[in-house]
Amino acid sequence: QKKPRIRRPAEDVRCEDDLKKWRNQTSDREKRPPMAVLPNHVLTQILDRRVTTIDSLALIPHFGPRRVERYGEGILAI
Repeated sequence: QKKPRIRRPAEDVRCEDDLKKWRNQTSDREKRPPMAVLPNHVLTQILDRRVTTIDSLALIPHFGPRRVERYGEGILAI
């Protein structure tokens, strides 16, 4: 059975679009696949948890210290 789709608030949709744009630009600059920069499941966790600090970003499963160091500030700026 399909789960009903939950519509995200407009602010979340804008933030998601901005994160995806940032991910694609970072991916192009680093010549890495977008999913290597920020996988969709991690992007969703960032939105769901409304991450606002490096410490809270570090608590996301599969984000890891390397991503925190490499991308944390850029993500939080969005």
